[in-house]
Amino acid sequence: MSNGFLHKLFDWKNFELFVKDFYSAEGDVLVEHDVTEIGKSGASRQIDVKVTQKTTLHTYTTIIECKYWKKAIERTTVDVVAASIEDLNASKGVIFTTKGYQQGAEAYAKSKNIDIFVVRDLLDKDWGSPGRNMQLYLNIVGGQMSKAHFPNAQALLIVEEKPDDMNLEISLSQENLDDEAFLLYSVKNGDAGPNLTKILSKIHNTITQNINSIVGQKNEFLDHELLVKSDVKVSFSDFDFRQLRNKFAAINLSEMTLNFVTHISRSELNIDRAGSLDYALIVQNYVSEQAHYVSRKSDSEEILVSAYKNETSTPDGASDVFVNGSTVNCFLGPWVGVDINANTRIGESSPMRLRVMEAENSLGFNIVPADG
Repeated sequence: MSNGFLHKLFDWKNFELFVKDFYSAEGDVLVEHDVTEIGKSGASRQIDVKVTQKTTLHTYTTIIECKYWKKAIERTTVDVVAASIEDLNASKGVIFTTKGYQQGAEAYAKSKNIDIFVVRDLLDKDWGSPGRNMQLYLNIVGGQMSKAHFPNAQALLIVEEKPDDMNLEISLSQENLDDEAFLLYSVKNGDAGPNLTKILSKIHNTITQNINSIVGQKNEFLDHELLVKSDVKVSFSDFDFRQLRNKFAAINLSEMTLNFVTHISRSELNIDRAGSLDYALIVQNYVSEQAHYVSRKSDSEEILVSAYKNETSTPDGASDVFVNGSTVNCFLGPWVGVDINANTRIGESSPMRLRVMEAENSLGFNIVPADG
């Protein structure tokens, strides 16, 4: 069964109308279908498609022969077009077919300056990797942290009256990633450093990517929602910027513990890249091999024409070429909550330990064994 459009859309008449519409897409030209004219010889000449372009000083006429045949075009067909050009004083002759040309016809057309074209379906290589039909998996990955504690934190009071408590309440949102109340300072020299909310945001990203790399590729979770619960310890011991300040005290942090839930929704997507099209074809010059994509959307009368680019090789430096069966990961921000429904499957990961690191002036994390 064909995966293309040519056999579905065209008989000989519709093939002629396709060629007519193809030329009409050029714009400022008069394109006529099934025209009969009397030549200089007095003979009646039938023209499948006639294209007329007028300028201030000249009229340029192209006559086009369309052959929706099951065999290659012979020289005799080219001879008929050549005779029509001469008899009708046409400027140019063109032939369109779907099956190619015999060698003699090709050589004769070149000698008479007649352009010959083949209209064909797109091959997989023409659609570009991975072809017309795409099959991929989509992972939507989110996470939620809760019950954050800072054990062994040391508060250095800067006021005489000791406050009843100094609990930290942090709510991550797109708006508070620069909240000055959570700015961290160096325990060595007091310099200002990164914001604790940004560290939490990066921790969120690190954990969700880590859990997704472990279980996100498993198709046993396909069309289910997976929740993975993790107990996480974050060490600040190797990080200079671990001091919070408020109106009561300077608070030196050593570690943080939190509960984390990673949410993964895995689904399969099958996409026909031509599903919204009436047709998608290639019009190729049989001699020069110059080609164009020609397509039309189902909800439009507009024909789209673009130059064909043969991109069969992998660009230099490209390491991840998309192939069918690939997984596309979409990671949600830390401010997006986690929902649980009837199809949710719940599991638990091993305890996780992260160390906050400063490397080349950028903040990072090192995941180590939970007992490390």
